[in-house]
Amino acid sequence: MNLIVHSPSARVAMQIGIAATISGANVELQPTAADLTSRLYRDGDAIGLYFREGWTDSVETARGMREAGVLNLLFCVVDQHERDESAKAMARARILNAGADDVQTWPVDPKEIASRLHALKRRTRVPADHMFIPPAAMFDPVNQKVMGNGHVVHLTAKESALLEILASRSGACLSKAVCMSAIYGGRDEPELKIIDVFLCKLRKKLKPVCGEHDLIETVWGQGLRFREWSDVA
Repeated sequence: MNLIVHSPSARVAMQIGIAATISGANVELQPTAADLTSRLYRDGDAIGLYFREGWTDSVETARGMREAGVLNLLFCVVDQHERDESAKAMARARILNAGADDVQTWPVDPKEIASRLHALKRRTRVPADHMFIPPAAMFDPVNQKVMGNGHVVHLTAKESALLEILASRSGACLSKAVCMSAIYGGRDEPELKIIDVFLCKLRKKLKPVCGEHDLIETVWGQGLRFREWSDVA
């Protein structure tokens, strides 16, 4: 497991690094968020971990990395100053909605960091030949079709690319800019509103094979989120 860490606090970076070695991770420290982003681009299997003081900076960092096209797993450690537990819960939710895969408040027990890194590593960002689509469908991205509930639906290349980027990051909110990049690869991109057109067609095609569930959630002002199993079951 490769873990790329960024923290403005050298003390926190050192403590996180020591904790991560418990999980057997190869730890690499980066001095800035930009360096962390650049390093994650070059290692798609690495986990990115960053530390921030306050939830506002944590949200902005997660959102900025996702908008920049970082698809790696992101672990946010935040030193929250709120005392009210409901405010803390809301702050963590905002960080997750911005694109983080896990959030923990500082200080964190080293054993918990190790366990959470192992849990994150069990997730995958690399699509297999067939991807499971809850509640009981399979997606074949190579042949651009979804099978389930006695139906087989065929997707266009762009619909398939949109489903692949969303389903491979189930539970994470992706901006339309990230979705656009996945579909067009940065070439000849039309206006962002085309994503809404693809999304409308994709939702319509998925419903028969997914028991009429709406699997793709629009998060107001942030982007799109593929619903996790717990949301559908």
